[in-house]
Amino acid sequence: MWPTIKFLGTVFISFFAMIGALGAENPLPLFAVAWGIWIIYIISLRSKRKMRLIIAAKD
Repeated sequence: MWPTIKFLGTVFISFFAMIGALGAENPLPLFAVAWGIWIIYIISLRSKRKMRLIIAAKD
């Protein structure tokens, strides 16, 4: 359930940042927010997977 909530939050933030970039005079900061939130989301998924692999290797 938690990964779904994080995904929907990421989609929501990214969507509105991209929509805001369409009308902005300087869209670069909003593009940075939109891409940055996806990078944070992917890193958070990878770190959990890595921790599971480490725990499984110890057993």
